[in-house]
Amino acid sequence: MKLLFAGDLCVSAQNVPELGESISNLFASADIVCANFEAPMIQLGTRVAPKAGPSIHQTDQVLGLLEKCGITYLTLANNHIMDYGESGLRCTLDKLNRCTVHGAGVTLEEAYQPIFHEQDGHKVALLAFGEAQFGALGMEPFQQAGFARVDAPLARQAVIKARQEADWVIVQIHAGLEMVDIPLPEWRARFREFIDLGADLVIGHHPHVLQGSEAYKNKTIHYSLGNFYMDVMLKQANPGSGGLLEVVIKGNELKSNLIPLKVTLATIDIDSTDEAISHYQSLCAKISVDSKYFSEINSICKEFWEEVYSGYYESAMTGLGTTPNFLAARRIARRLLGFIVRRRWNNEANELMLIHNIRIESHRWVVERALSNRVLK
Repeated sequence: MKLLFAGDLCVSAQNVPELGESISNLFASADIVCANFEAPMIQLGTRVAPKAGPSIHQTDQVLGLLEKCGITYLTLANNHIMDYGESGLRCTLDKLNRCTVHGAGVTLEEAYQPIFHEQDGHKVALLAFGEAQFGALGMEPFQQAGFARVDAPLARQAVIKARQEADWVIVQIHAGLEMVDIPLPEWRARFREFIDLGADLVIGHHPHVLQGSEAYKNKTIHYSLGNFYMDVMLKQANPGSGGLLEVVIKGNELKSNLIPLKVTLATIDIDSTDEAISHYQSLCAKISVDSKYFSEINSICKEFWEEVYSGYYESAMTGLGTTPNFLAARRIARRLLGFIVRRRWNNEANELMLIHNIRIESHRWVVERALSNRVLK
């Protein structure tokens, strides 16, 4: 049995990319093709749900790309699938009626329910979870619809139960720091925990770039597949990167192989160059030596605190910020102008950003590590 797993997928425009010959042949050889469906499909007039950060949605053109690639299995456990609330999720489920989806649903039970694929005497369980972004189940009072949260007891219970029912258990996790090519230590611990609970393979996405892989207890963890096709990012200076994961199950053995991709707005194909392969190998090497790994992690956390999170917290708590620089002055001017226009202070956006940074594990862990390294020496 051959399975292919792709990372983040979002078609927000009217164009559908062409597939190169190599990747077309690879898709045609697979029994299962699964991708992370990064954003909902909505109807005209659907309102954006309250959240911090950008809200995105996909056009119906994405259905053409799914068909081209032979993608029929989709995970919906990600930070954008609830950008348009329950209405957006229901519309997505309706339009994806030819696909088998997992990781989100209109009930708690649907979201945490695995899907099973049986072939050649093998029964494979697929599960998907995401970190505690807006839309994660269990975070809002009376919330019925949403996606399955990775750092929740129900996720652990779902893996244990799937282990009892299936021959092979594959877990996908949507989590991590965006545009950072090594995983946080806390995510490494949780990915490993799912192996301890019975998973045979753990696959990550969300950082929008490739991260390395490692063996743990004779099983494999792939920390990030990066992007498969994200047209909203391909227009940016740094569009990210990605790869396909080829999984072959034969007899009592499961093997996986990461295949780098080269993607433009117009095309998707395999990148078989020595440079691409060498880059992936270097990412694996980055997490193989603890002393170098933790030194880089500490540097990343320090940089994120100084350049990103400190400003978020300052603005959210005071509405103005306390760091004396140009950005702080601009925040003050913008806030004063808003008060003049509305005759009141508007704290909603700041408070949503504060929730965003407190709730999401990656953000919270970076701040904790950065501040601990500063003051708890």
